[in-house]
Amino acid sequence: MTAISASAQHASPDISALEPWFNVEDCAHDHGPIILKCAGHGDPLDVLGGLQVRKVFDEALRHRGALLIRGLPEVEPQWLDRLMQQMAGGNWARYREPQSPRMQLTEHIATSTEQRIHFHNENAHCMSFPQRIHFFCHTPAPMGGATPIASARGVEKALSRSTRALLARRGVRYWRNFGSGMGFDWPTVFGSEDRATVEAYCRRNEIHYEWLDGKRLRTWYQRSNFVRHPETHEDVWCNNIAHYHPSSLDARTQRAYRLLLSESEMPFFCTFGDGEAIPADLLDEIRGAYARVAFRFSWQPGDLLTLDNILFSHGRDPFEGGRRVFVAMTHPLERQPEGPVDSPAIVTPPKQGGACA
Repeated sequence: MTAISASAQHASPDISALEPWFNVEDCAHDHGPIILKCAGHGDPLDVLGGLQVRKVFDEALRHRGALLIRGLPEVEPQWLDRLMQQMAGGNWARYREPQSPRMQLTEHIATSTEQRIHFHNENAHCMSFPQRIHFFCHTPAPMGGATPIASARGVEKALSRSTRALLARRGVRYWRNFGSGMGFDWPTVFGSEDRATVEAYCRRNEIHYEWLDGKRLRTWYQRSNFVRHPETHEDVWCNNIAHYHPSSLDARTQRAYRLLLSESEMPFFCTFGDGEAIPADLLDEIRGAYARVAFRFSWQPGDLLTLDNILFSHGRDPFEGGRRVFVAMTHPLERQPEGPVDSPAIVTPPKQGGACA
């Protein structure tokens, strides 16, 4: 199951159509974003919301999967909310089953998490997740704080053929444990203290659950490691194995967890789809593939990074000092009822009435 290359799947977008409003700074790096610099002509709300610009951006995201626009005004969350409304046509996606702290700034704009996080496709393990995720830099950290990105096409090619086949065949099972005192509790994640409400959510979203002693809850769900892209129709490496496995945590956090918990009691962990442990050497190969294709850049005030959340994963580097990076999610997708884990997940825009509750 090998993804079709971007060049074979789609011709390069006509970036020259953007020249009245943007200067092209870089579009040569296969595993990085197309980088555009605002030329200063026109109101950014009108320019980025214009039909012609949106059409080229859509083509660029299908082709490359990532866009970095530089030179926007250093604005507050309310302005960014209006900008995203223009760019996405109000096609907002929800952040589901939270895993790390963030502050909601407007109805649709939140702070990006300040924790170190491994590469992941946002919410891609959920039954509903955003096809696009947008990061806006208001204030970069004085040291560190990058948002590294990794091309799914590149990661898949960096894996050995045998590893790709194994992971395509065996799928993944994601586990969460609530109530240990580490990580979020289940009322925070599921938005209710009523067990029946949580159970109904789990059934709707193909999540298995087990109530343990006290107020503890364990959940798990099986997913394919590949997703069929709804626009390019390629089967894409899109999973959160590296992000979910405790061995990806920094050494200090790992030691703290292991002093108190077994691996199966960790707030997050993952196995093969049948529940068997994923070997350490395989996890090392997966993390190594992300590291080989990772693209890093230094945030500048007024940067807007837009990712196709299937074609690119992202992470968070540690930092020192203050940092203000905002995030918005748009273009929701719904997984169709999960078939065998050895088949790619089929995702489509939600039917009228919204995404899974």
